[in-house]
Amino acid sequence: MKRRNWLAEVPGEFMRTWPRRKGDEMSGYLEDLKAAALRQIEAGRSVILMRQNKTPFFSWKRFQTEVPTRVMMEAMFEILPPDEVPMLALVLGPVSGDFWALDLDGPGAVEWAEAKTPFTGWRVRTPHGMHWYYRMPLEEESEGPWDYAPIPKGFSWTGIDVVPGLKEGSVDLRGPGACLVIPPSLGAKGPYVWEVLDSVPPPRWAPWLVGPMTPKSGGNGGSRE
Repeated sequence: MKRRNWLAEVPGEFMRTWPRRKGDEMSGYLEDLKAAALRQIEAGRSVILMRQNKTPFFSWKRFQTEVPTRVMMEAMFEILPPDEVPMLALVLGPVSGDFWALDLDGPGAVEWAEAKTPFTGWRVRTPHGMHWYYRMPLEEESEGPWDYAPIPKGFSWTGIDVVPGLKEGSVDLRGPGACLVIPPSLGAKGPYVWEVLDSVPPPRWAPWLVGPMTPKSGGNGGSRE
């Protein structure tokens, strides 16, 4: 079966900055990606390598509950297919310190998040919008009339009619069992860039404090952009 030529599908404007040859540019990108992966591992967070179509290069079930070692990650980079450009993804949930994220697609979703959610020092600009990272609050930190509970595995939530023009599905909650692409990854439609990255972990906050958010039937917490 002939391999898909994904480079041919990259927008022209982005092609000018793409590491499109197997030389110094690609080598530099892979070195930066590996360095970022090792930093996450040293911080106690689980990361995996993904293809451009958002599927993992290797089985990642183990890494939903276990942080890969430095040796494991270096070995993964060594055996990557030479004709593909990998991306780095953070595995969410307890394995990475109770991380979860808002997956915001489009300006309407970002506007909604700015109005409804607390500031987080972990924000990634994606080709389609932004990822805002938080940590789940501890049970003893619960305050107010809300019950704090773990995110049910396999669920995602969609904001409905929160801001004018917000399309259903443009605000998703990603938690345990999911992973999200992080910088300095290069996707087929553009780069992933830290807009804000604090030296301390993001705040603990419960996502259902924002108002109308309803479970999607049949939703899942799989990998996303």
